[in-house]
Amino acid sequence: PEEEWRRLSDLLPSLIACAHRHEAVLSLDSHHPETVRRALPLGVDWINDVRGFEDAEMVAAVRHADCRLVVMHHLGVPADPAVTLPPDADPVP
Repeated sequence: PEEEWRRLSDLLPSLIACAHRHEAVLSLDSHHPETVRRALPLGVDWINDVRGFEDAEMVAAVRHADCRLVVMHHLGVPADPAVTLPPDADPVP
């Protein structure tokens, strides 16, 4: 999380401001609740949890957020292309 935030912290406010100036939205893809907690007050429009909000800490981080959420489906992070669902499987049991 610290490395992720180090990479984002200088650029994210400018990206958000630019997006909003052009009536666009900005999505943050992360699986670190710490990053999300830091980014939300800056005005991120969407949070995309690449681990599908399976972490209770991430759910708590966005519980009262004024943004949209993207719940990713994954077989694993990082994904293993050798692991797939059978063609006749129902992905939503």
